[in-house]
Amino acid sequence: MLVTSFKTFITSQQLLAPGQHTLLAVSGGVDSIVLTHLFAQAELPFGIAHAHFGLRGAASDADAELVRQLAADYGVPFHEAHFQPQACAQEQGVSLQMAARSLRYDWFQELLQAGPWDQLATAHHADDNVETMLLNLIRGTGVAGLRGILPKQKRLIRPLLFATKKEIYTYAQQEGLNWREDASNASLSYRRNQVRHQLVPLLEGLNPNLAHTFARTSQRMGQIADCFATEVQALRTQVRHEGALQHIPTTALATKSWAAVTLHALLEYTGATFEQVRQLWSGTGQSGKQLLTNTHSIVQDRAQWVVSARRLTSTAPPHALQLDTPLALPGGTLTATLQPRQGHVVSPNPCMAALDAAALQWPLTVRSWQPGDVFFPLGMSRRKKVSNFLVDQKVPLPQKQQTYVAINGVDIVWVVTHRLDNRYKITRSTQQLAVLKWTPG
Repeated sequence: MLVTSFKTFITSQQLLAPGQHTLLAVSGGVDSIVLTHLFAQAELPFGIAHAHFGLRGAASDADAELVRQLAADYGVPFHEAHFQPQACAQEQGVSLQMAARSLRYDWFQELLQAGPWDQLATAHHADDNVETMLLNLIRGTGVAGLRGILPKQKRLIRPLLFATKKEIYTYAQQEGLNWREDASNASLSYRRNQVRHQLVPLLEGLNPNLAHTFARTSQRMGQIADCFATEVQALRTQVRHEGALQHIPTTALATKSWAAVTLHALLEYTGATFEQVRQLWSGTGQSGKQLLTNTHSIVQDRAQWVVSARRLTSTAPPHALQLDTPLALPGGTLTATLQPRQGHVVSPNPCMAALDAAALQWPLTVRSWQPGDVFFPLGMSRRKKVSNFLVDQKVPLPQKQQTYVAINGVDIVWVVTHRLDNRYKITRSTQQLAVLKWTPG
């Protein structure tokens, strides 16, 4: 009996707690109609939400009317919203299906936040899981993609994942339920439908129990994904953070046969593809080897990879540094204070610089260094390009991109955290100091 299996699945997957209220996403198709009926049979508190896109004209109106009447028959709260996915797709440059999905789920989230709903339930079933796993495999995926559709993700649950499409149809017919058929489900214009109507029947010829086989595989892959996530989390503890930079030691992965896939998991947030990370790993030991994504820079620096957010130094706006007023910048905070010369001890801390206050006019200007910038490095009587200075100091590229200069008038007085300008150093005649301090974070 499908109701018994439904209750067992909810309990085993811990989808619902006693007394929780569930909002059902109901399109009017057989899957969501059966989901609604099962909630009613199990006497679980629920409401119904229907997204009306109007993509099929009168047929869409008939879908909405069926769902509206369904909510009235069950005597449960009903939510309906009308959308224009065509305009959204054009504005965002995505497919019509992607736009509709985005609009639908954004609306669902609004309903959840408004209450009294504790979670949203969709009618994804075992056959949907097969299609999703196959599509992920075709596109190229990692372990997470092979676990398929999850029974629960935060406030989203899928209580029908245990049932096949055939079982759902059989139940609907036995219970005398009414539902609507969406003609677009038969169209081969969509890749999912190609998998559903062409690939899956071929595979079912080899394994008639395909959906349940995939369900078991999905469960095992989920457990493997959890184990892998634990391993990756352990490696994350070895990552050293320095302001906006992250330092990943190569030694943490050097002896691992699965190093590339693990490194990809560590760097996935940067937008790097697995192939890019694999090539990066193959060049381990080549200092200067670099991987650039749209948002991040990853550079090999001896026995580590240095990861930083990308930003164009030439477009960074200048900032005014006032005395006793912290200046927050990407990557840290810069402060300036006046101190007496008497009793001052030169600090070896590269994040601090003491200058002759009499030579400065406030506020100082702070900006990212730019090509063409020059200064007189402390101890030198000749000027030097900041770019050449950073190269000579073997400053890794990510740190170069995060380097600021403090400017007095038109003179660079400090390449922040690297070197003072010789013209502004403390001398015997210095009476008051201007102490600049950089605090990463």
